[in-house]
Amino acid sequence: MPRPPKPPRVMKWRGKDYLFYYDHGSGKTVRECLDGVAKDKQRERVQARTVDFREGQANAARGYVVKTAFDTLLADAIQTYREDIDERIKARRNNPNARVGLAESSAYELHITIDRFLAWLEANGHKRIRTGTLSPHEIRGFFQSLASMPGKLGEKIVKRSAATLNKARRNLMTMLRWLNQSRPSLFPDFEPLEHACKLQRVDPPEPCAFTPNELKRFHAALVEREQPGYVRVVRDKKRSNWAQPATATAATPQSLLFVLLALTGMRLGEALKLKWSDVDLKRGRITIRAGKTGKRRVLPLTGAPESDVAPGMLEELRRLKLRAGTNTYILPCGKPTTEQPEPSPTYVRRAWAEVGKAIGLREIKPQALRQNFVGYCASMGVPESVAALWCGHSPAIATRYYRSQVLERNEGDNIEVAMGLDAVFSDDSGQAVAM
Repeated sequence: MPRPPKPPRVMKWRGKDYLFYYDHGSGKTVRECLDGVAKDKQRERVQARTVDFREGQANAARGYVVKTAFDTLLADAIQTYREDIDERIKARRNNPNARVGLAESSAYELHITIDRFLAWLEANGHKRIRTGTLSPHEIRGFFQSLASMPGKLGEKIVKRSAATLNKARRNLMTMLRWLNQSRPSLFPDFEPLEHACKLQRVDPPEPCAFTPNELKRFHAALVEREQPGYVRVVRDKKRSNWAQPATATAATPQSLLFVLLALTGMRLGEALKLKWSDVDLKRGRITIRAGKTGKRRVLPLTGAPESDVAPGMLEELRRLKLRAGTNTYILPCGKPTTEQPEPSPTYVRRAWAEVGKAIGLREIKPQALRQNFVGYCASMGVPESVAALWCGHSPAIATRYYRSQVLERNEGDNIEVAMGLDAVFSDDSGQAVAM
């Protein structure tokens, strides 16, 4: 049985006068420093706290329950956070240049983590858990379950990597910090919750460089997948194979996105947001404005003192511009719909994964193409500082995490030829890129 609360009193604590009193609202003993306060003022504060204490004791004796912020349902608090996410998405849409609000891709990742967290709470009997009773044990239990939680489709177990779990930890920590900023506070002690979301150390994978043959094969497979009438062969290990024609293809040609990423070293988000107004076709320069750091940088496709980058792609961009019409983005995108009045280019992750698996290549992702670009820059003699500037990183970060050793490349005077991607712009295969 818990001890009954003591009435307000002034005591010495660490050599100073403190007023100790029991707060019935929070259910905790609070101390208030009175050092330097006159004795008569101290007596007045003790009397005021005594009145509150007696009132709280009387309410408790009559069975009154004082509801505090700690009694808030966690699900209700999370719903408030989701409404704030929607408001921030609208703010970003209304004025992207102000750099306020939240990107839709970030909001999507937050919603996925929140959905999984709520589903885990419900499955483990914590559907009605209060913010004041949420402990680090629930948070750690969620991450342990997430490591092998089934995916969105079916009951197949998905074994997630440490990096994926760290992403979920960041998302959940972002939500908890937002809730902790509410007044009155929703959590009696936030530090243990924050510690439960601490990121685990993950050694970054070694940067890799792809050979010209690998890059050309991957591009050719993407082009084949985009052709009308493409038939996808589905393999059943136990029985046999069957052919399944593609029901639809992405509005954004993934082969064109692949070439743009491989020959510029841009981030995926930067490539998808690249507009015709950012490209100087006359001087062969691309201005990248939507970077992760918010800084503007210029990538010269031709005419750089260090090395030409992609003269063939520049000519292809000039041809694409003639057929672009009123399109805002360099990469083609779908037509406006009721659900998406302003369509934007998309990245089809599944297409890239299936292509790499079908032709037996190691996994090629947009991030790996950035590493590949920095590696080819070093192979062509481009200084580290310049290569880092082109890809939007500091020289130290680019050298440590991005520069890969190119062991096999073509002889040539520009990066495009060294990668072997100049062939995709030639007459015999130019139609593959010129959509």
